[in-house]
Amino acid sequence: MPPSPEDFDKAAAWFRARIPVPDGDFGGALEELVGERAFKIAGITQLSLVADVWEALDDAIAKGETLDDFKRKIGDKLASAWGGEKPYRVEIIFRNWVQSAYSAGREDMMNHPAVRPYRPYGRYVATLDSSTSSLCRSIHGTVLPLDDLWWHTHTPPCHHGCRGCKVSLTEEQAREYGVTPFPPPATPAPGFGLPPQFPGEPDLSQYPPELLNVLARKRAA
Repeated sequence: MPPSPEDFDKAAAWFRARIPVPDGDFGGALEELVGERAFKIAGITQLSLVADVWEALDDAIAKGETLDDFKRKIGDKLASAWGGEKPYRVEIIFRNWVQSAYSAGREDMMNHPAVRPYRPYGRYVATLDSSTSSLCRSIHGTVLPLDDLWWHTHTPPCHHGCRGCKVSLTEEQAREYGVTPFPPPATPAPGFGLPPQFPGEPDLSQYPPELLNVLARKRAA
């Protein structure tokens, strides 16, 4: 399901709350500083490169750019850092963060006081094709009230590269689809399936000034 313009705004706000940190010992201090806001890429120890990836993802989320756009901007730099091209890893980075951001945007809108009373149900919608995971295929079409505990562990993305999304429904739409009597028992991958959060502001007084400039510029966009 294509994201709406409102999704872009909310998704961008969620992503711009992430703070780039490098992997490794140096990044450990920064990660402790920013906590749950940390944005990092396994194996990438150069802070400047992590920031470049962060900027490319921000463009993708805020402007609706594609995976191919992302690859053109950052693919060569990642290949150089990894010692060779790894297109699968590039795609995973893109899908994980873009899907997480759009999920956060949708969750924020679904729970808005002007929306929630009129659309109190949610439906899990997977992209069904030859690449669909067995997990997403098994939970595709699940319809439950938005306050059902199942959503606390099955809000997309539910695994690396997940293309599933959660959409809200009116009571009439939920009846038409049919409310799921027994939620599927399939378990998302570790670290996935959790409802997105908009964490509070961290203390960035010890963060590198050049990276703060990047964050400030993007947040003001």
